[in-house]
Amino acid sequence: MRRHLVLLALALMSGCVHPAYHVGTMVRLHRQGRCPEALDRAVQIQDRLPEFPLVKQAHYAIYRGACHVALRQAAAAQPWLAQAAQMRAQYPGLITLDHSTVLDQAIAAMNQMAPPPPPTVQVAPPPPAVAMPPAAEEAPPPPAVSQ
Repeated sequence: MRRHLVLLALALMSGCVHPAYHVGTMVRLHRQGRCPEALDRAVQIQDRLPEFPLVKQAHYAIYRGACHVALRQAAAAQPWLAQAAQMRAQYPGLITLDHSTVLDQAIAAMNQMAPPPPPTVQVAPPPPAVAMPPAAEEAPPPPAVSQ
């Protein structure tokens, strides 16, 4: 038994664990509400993502985005959820209904937390021009008085 634990520990440290294990751990942590830990796992395996099967890449994107949404980080969630939605559209059947539901819920929650557009500033029109009295014609200077 101890030998198996040692081999498992060595495999984990060397990165020889199957991608399904890593992504499955992210999914489990998300479902348990442990999103900071799931994001830590996501960051650890991000460089290996291109090696993962397409379905695991889709799950990675769904749950990384969903964890960011759960932590109210809409800007960080957006690219991951967009990638997952694009994969779902491009490869019908790739994402099962339960994972697709998580994606849809995360997108809806992200859209709800998007900041509203800035209020429109109403600029008051300039006040009407004040009518200036017509300029008085210059009167000729008074005649000089001689003495």
